[in-house]
Amino acid sequence: MRLTALNGVAVENNPNEDVKRRFARPVPATFSDAKPSRAEVLRGAWWTAGNAQEQVAVADRLARQLSVEPGGVLDFTVGGRQIHARIASVFRTGPSVGARYELVFTPKALEGVPATWNGGLRVRSASVASLQRVAYETYPTVTVINMADMLEIVQGVVDQIALVIRFLSGFAILAGVVILASSVAGTRFRRIREVVILKTLGATRGRVAGIFSVEFLILGTVAGVMGGLLGSAFASLLMKRLLDTYVAFDWIAAAVTVVASALIANGAGWLASFRILGQKPLEVLRGE
Repeated sequence: MRLTALNGVAVENNPNEDVKRRFARPVPATFSDAKPSRAEVLRGAWWTAGNAQEQVAVADRLARQLSVEPGGVLDFTVGGRQIHARIASVFRTGPSVGARYELVFTPKALEGVPATWNGGLRVRSASVASLQRVAYETYPTVTVINMADMLEIVQGVVDQIALVIRFLSGFAILAGVVILASSVAGTRFRRIREVVILKTLGATRGRVAGIFSVEFLILGTVAGVMGGLLGSAFASLLMKRLLDTYVAFDWIAAAVTVVASALIANGAGWLASFRILGQKPLEVLRGE
């Protein structure tokens, strides 16, 4: 159906250019007498069964785009028929593999309008071809779509994207290791002076090693926390803005990242600083 007006204002006169572009073509819609199980009503109320009024429930994202609330009126045209529907509620649906509609009408509103019925059936891979042939011979107007073929195409695209992401991640990790090693190497002479001063003041080799380990672990932990937070933030932005899907923070992955960063930083730090512990205070002090 095609949206023609919002609260009595024609779509072509709407100041929002995104609304004009999106609703310049027909949009899909469905009807339901009862609230779908995955729908969560945010504002307004769902109609009762057998409602004889022309009402519509609008998805939260679409309601924000149209700047409409319950009580507003949307005008549609479909099959030469005009529909004047009042907004009953604004809803939100959780993630699912089924069809998701942003406009749900009362059955009365779409009475007599041509509709397409969708259904799902799980079949063994070896029987898909036979099912398609029998379905076409028995019900020529029924279209059978093998989702496995579509999922293979989607999986191929996702694998390519994942490969690029892994390459960029590996490059970023390698660059981080180089930067960490260079920073540790750049402070080598300062660390030599610190070791000499601590030994002169009576610190044992084990105590100096403990101080260095704590320093390296703190640096790695801070780097891991910042990297985990930034990575999660960018991933959430990508998933919500581009893919419009549900995002959950993975505490286990974040904890593993922090621990691994701390251990890597400790190992890299000691790789560059291990020989410093063997410096004798007298040799360094004579050089100064």
